[in-house]
Amino acid sequence: MEYLESVADKYKFIFDKTFDQIALVDMDLYIVEANRSATVVFGMGLSIQGKKCYEIFHRRESPCVDCPLFASYETGKVVSITFYDEKIGEHFEERTYPITDDNGLLVGFIIVTRNVTTTLEIENKSYLAKKLIALGQISSGVAHDFNNVLTGVLGRIQLLKRTVKDKNLLKQINMIEKSALDGASKVAKIQEFSRTRKSKEFKTINLKELVTDVIEMTRPKWKELADKKGMIIEPVIEMSDEIHVIGDESDLRNAFTNIIFNAVDAMPEGGIIEIRAEDFNNIVKIYIRDTGVGMSDEVKEKIFDPFFTTKGHAGTGLGMSEVYGIIRSHNGMIEIESEVGKGTTIILTLPTGKKTEREKIVKEEKVETIPLNVMAIDDEEYILEVIRDILLEFGHNVATFQNPKEAIEEFKNEQYDVVLTDLGMPVMSGFDVARKIKSINKNTTVILLTGWNIKEEDDKKVTDYADYVLRKPFSIDNLVSVISESSRKVVQRIREKSEKKSKNKSASTTDNHTG
Repeated sequence: MEYLESVADKYKFIFDKTFDQIALVDMDLYIVEANRSATVVFGMGLSIQGKKCYEIFHRRESPCVDCPLFASYETGKVVSITFYDEKIGEHFEERTYPITDDNGLLVGFIIVTRNVTTTLEIENKSYLAKKLIALGQISSGVAHDFNNVLTGVLGRIQLLKRTVKDKNLLKQINMIEKSALDGASKVAKIQEFSRTRKSKEFKTINLKELVTDVIEMTRPKWKELADKKGMIIEPVIEMSDEIHVIGDESDLRNAFTNIIFNAVDAMPEGGIIEIRAEDFNNIVKIYIRDTGVGMSDEVKEKIFDPFFTTKGHAGTGLGMSEVYGIIRSHNGMIEIESEVGKGTTIILTLPTGKKTEREKIVKEEKVETIPLNVMAIDDEEYILEVIRDILLEFGHNVATFQNPKEAIEEFKNEQYDVVLTDLGMPVMSGFDVARKIKSINKNTTVILLTGWNIKEEDDKKVTDYADYVLRKPFSIDNLVSVISESSRKVVQRIREKSEKKSKNKSASTTDNHTG
């Protein structure tokens, strides 16, 4: 005891200046001396000297089962544990150091504790982030395979729709098509896990159509939840059909989906989700109000923190943080007005999108086209068959290849106006195919087909070698639109050659007359 007290006196200045909690404990587990930090944190400002260490540090009436002091006594080494103090609500790391006197005899211990709550939170977030990255990599591969399957399904359905005249049968086919499109939408969400692209090409979006689509898409989840609990959740949309915003439709759909699900979670007894919008020339303000339980000031402060959640271990806490990131990436703002028991209103501000006259009439324009010679390359035979059948129906000539090397050899010997190539193939990547095609004939239109998300580092390859990118599953309209645009370019080249030839002929005739 005297030895421990002399140690305490000798280092008291250092004891009291450190932020860690330090205590000297004798062989009977009594606290001989403690620094100011230990007294404040564990003693709530009251002296802890003379108390048992387990009473103070672990709020127990008997020694800990896994007591680090006993382990330190047996091994003579430093022992470390981590524990959670329920009274304080924080995590601590505790290190126990054995103390020996001048004769080498063990006379007590130094206990040093440190608040590691923030460190553990960072580690947990890092672990979850790595877990999500791994999940993203796995899901990306699964999504690619599903996109291939959906390409075949949607292609066949849409071809069938063009031949069916019976209204009842057409109704059933439309339902199948919608289910397939819903599947494609869900696959797109899976791909969001592994998305690395930082910039997107924004377009004008009809806000009411987008919000209505989100309500319908999320309806199965919240309606099923409401039905199970015998309650009613009523979405109300109040906005003009003419309000448009500028943005990425997929991202904004994701943001609204997260907000809707949060609103549903906040209404355990049901209620109303009201979505209204106002156009202020340069900006659109969107108000999403629920009649739920509301938020405390503490929750409002943390709601946009990554991984913060009010759902305990069941949620990832990514929802509102992701919404914040999406809105900010759209040069927008997000605000929250909420009181406990009075519901929540989320206010989004987004740039206004105005439809130009060109956008309004573009669908009405008829493009002069001609039949094209098309080469299609994909390692999946059923996708090639769908592409072939679609393009044949629209009057084009189609040659299909599963082996890209064989396709390139064929391209050297025959003239093709368009080459459609899958991006990911075992023999040769679509980028390599595109590069080879362009090196042989730079005027050939190259269309990349992909069920993957194209990585940002591959953007330059797309720009250098491909004219278009079609994401699987693509619709007949998507495919035909791109082919028609390619046909228009071919027509334009033919015209230019013809005009150039006429000018040369005219110039030659003039020279003959003047001669």
